[in-house]
Amino acid sequence: MLRRRVRLTIGEWRIEDLEVAFDVVFTADAEGNTASFEIYNLSRAKIVEAEALSRETPIDFECGYGDTLNLVYRGLLDFVETDQRSEDVVVRFVGRAGLNARAMATQFNQSFAAGTPVRQVLALLVQTLGIGAGNLPELQAEFNMGGTGRAFTNGAAFSGPAWDSLSEMLSQAGYTVSIVNEELVVLALDGSLKNTAILLSPQTGMIGTPSLALETGDGASTKLLRASTIMIPGLTPGRQVSVESKFVNGLFRVTRSTYRGAWQAGEFGVDIEARRL
Repeated sequence: MLRRRVRLTIGEWRIEDLEVAFDVVFTADAEGNTASFEIYNLSRAKIVEAEALSRETPIDFECGYGDTLNLVYRGLLDFVETDQRSEDVVVRFVGRAGLNARAMATQFNQSFAAGTPVRQVLALLVQTLGIGAGNLPELQAEFNMGGTGRAFTNGAAFSGPAWDSLSEMLSQAGYTVSIVNEELVVLALDGSLKNTAILLSPQTGMIGTPSLALETGDGASTKLLRASTIMIPGLTPGRQVSVESKFVNGLFRVTRSTYRGAWQAGEFGVDIEARRL
């Protein structure tokens, strides 16, 4: 078995391959994305440095096997707390995803002439927010803003928070929007990202037997897949997965994923929920 690797970087503060337990949850709603990291028995100097970290300091968490480290989570520090548990001193870092307070308050007050392409305004909004465009560029040719179409035929004026304007525009076009690892994720309702599906099978790292259950909500029924894997990067909401197993097969769209584990022992992998496409 390959040795496990972990690296947690918060601003200039970093630890690597120490006793850390983590739990990172991604949902289709950016506000639901959370991360918790518990590090055991740091030196006193490291604890003092950790407790001095400011709220909203950027966080990167990477993990993997052998010589490979993959980015699992990118977000912002919410708070740090230190706890004595029997013989162990545990420092817990809690992160959150999405925009920092400054970005959330960023205003977008601009007017655009008749004929301005919708894609141009969307690009300016993303630039104003200071986040990655994610999969937005590959979808822009499809945008149709209802009666507006692909351009603002009568011009447009915006006043207020940039995030509100971006969310409203995409919602009007029939898309949902969230932020995963500081990148925009734009999905058509019940849609998925257009990248290549990740193959999940016993040979590629699926653990145990996936389950498929009927879930009813909003007057409709859908089949919900639950599966567990080894530490595979990129299993975040919107991603397509192709499942190959004895009882469950087919193409699914991830709606929720949890990366959890510990550096030395115990679980070290991903639990996903997904809907059949």
